[in-house]
Amino acid sequence: MSKLWIAITILGPVLLGLVMLWSLLRNRAQSSAQKARTERATHDLYVEEDRIAHKDKAVDTTPLDPPAGSPRA
Repeated sequence: MSKLWIAITILGPVLLGLVMLWSLLRNRAQSSAQKARTERATHDLYVEEDRIAHKDKAVDTTPLDPPAGSPRA
């Protein structure tokens, strides 16, 4: 049992570190267009949630403009 506990104690943090490194490298690889699309989608979700929560009385006062040259989705 103690060998299993030692393996878990050592491999757990190593595995966690590898997952964190993978996610960091994956997110750095996003292009500016992908980041803009993600920000726009997040903003739209917040506006929609706010609209639902306030029974369609919410007003979107912070529109996000798309980067120059890209079509607005």
